[in-house]
Amino acid sequence: QDDNGFGEKYVPCESLWVYNLELQEWTRHEVPGLNMIGRSGSGCFSHRGKMYVWGGFPNHTKEVYCLDTAGISWQTIESEGEVPEYRDKFVSWQYHERLIVFGGFGPQPVDATKDSWVLDPSSIVQGLPQSRGWNNDLFEYNIETNRWRKPKTKGPVPCPRASHAGAIIGHRGFIFGGRFKMTVLKFVLAGYLYRQTCCFFCKKRRSDMHCIDLITFTWSGRLTIQGPIPEGRSWHSLTTIGPHHLLLCGGFNTTCKPLDDMWLFDTNQLLWRRLEWDLPTPRLWHTTVAGLHLGEVVIFGGCTNNILDNHEDTVYTNSLLHISVTAKPLLRICYETIWQHIDRFRQEIENLPPCLKRRALKMTSPSFVMFKM
Repeated sequence: QDDNGFGEKYVPCESLWVYNLELQEWTRHEVPGLNMIGRSGSGCFSHRGKMYVWGGFPNHTKEVYCLDTAGISWQTIESEGEVPEYRDKFVSWQYHERLIVFGGFGPQPVDATKDSWVLDPSSIVQGLPQSRGWNNDLFEYNIETNRWRKPKTKGPVPCPRASHAGAIIGHRGFIFGGRFKMTVLKFVLAGYLYRQTCCFFCKKRRSDMHCIDLITFTWSGRLTIQGPIPEGRSWHSLTTIGPHHLLLCGGFNTTCKPLDDMWLFDTNQLLWRRLEWDLPTPRLWHTTVAGLHLGEVVIFGGCTNNILDNHEDTVYTNSLLHISVTAKPLLRICYETIWQHIDRFRQEIENLPPCLKRRALKMTSPSFVMFKM
């Protein structure tokens, strides 16, 4: 609960947790000086030893925050150019030195049209400082020049959405799903009649896949998928696991059910295939990153129940999963075998070369979940 007894707290940023994928261990670092306000739904990317963070809720500023990973310190960057309105729950792709963001949930941009921003009436009822809604804007931030710009796109732009998921393969950015309210609602505010293409109660979570060329900024339109597709969802994850494959994990469906399914998407054949194994528990609003070897994904955090149920406390998790959809490297298999029989191999570890010995001694017992393609 927050200080007013309502909702959950945003975790402060004076501490930074770092997970070593190889050693499978967490370390905590205290961050001196400037600290970001706790937030969720932000975007970040790394470039030349620094991590850049932008957006998120309840942050109401447009600054870019930069973390020096060598000195473990934050600084604020006043960016220039066509700086977008603050937002959260957007998709971001990193392409070389550029951060490209699409969609999200936030206040109405100055240049918004009826097709690029749609009001969420519940933001008025909740008494937020500004009314908020969904958008389908695309912006690019160049870290080298510290400038934002709004590129002119080609092709059919996806409809406004938030809490969608994205991934990148080469110079192509993919998005799947997300939340958007779709039916017509009429309501009166301050004596004016508003008509929006959304419904106060009907929560539409989408199941469409789109692709954009990050060089020409050309949208594909809704991709025509062969065979079955995952049900509509938001707060899911989409992760690149190979030169032609993306992994979809979990999410939250239209009936407010947390999901535990996993799907593999072939970007060449435009084909979805559901994996035979599900996550150990439902997972939404989580984080995924590519692992050390091809086909490995690491999942951390998130929620495991219906976060919109007012009669039930939200269940958060700090569990971490390693998921492999391809065979693991021989070295990884050797490490796991050592730890499964640590008493038997303890003497042999002492005879390993120093670099291998250090890794073998520090690696914790793996918690891998293995899936075969």
